[in-house]
Amino acid sequence: MQATLNYLNHLITIDLPNPEENNTCFVLIERQGAYLDDFQFSGESEDPNDWILEGTRLAIKTIKSYGVSFYTKKPACSTAEDCKDIPF
Repeated sequence: MQATLNYLNHLITIDLPNPEENNTCFVLIERQGAYLDDFQFSGESEDPNDWILEGTRLAIKTIKSYGVSFYTKKPACSTAEDCKDIPF
């Protein structure tokens, strides 16, 4: 079995094993057709359907380590000087 999804122009492919044989999943990450990273992990959940979520989380974490993220939360200002750009 295989799950494939696109996240911020990155193609994530997760190869899933036969759950009756083992729990080793393989993840391949590509960007615009070029290889970026690959790794394997052991599915932790007892429900093999959750292994796709586990693989997706790990892939997004890997993509984020390369500096790509959907949204970066801005830190709250701690002093009046930090807040001077806020229009209120």
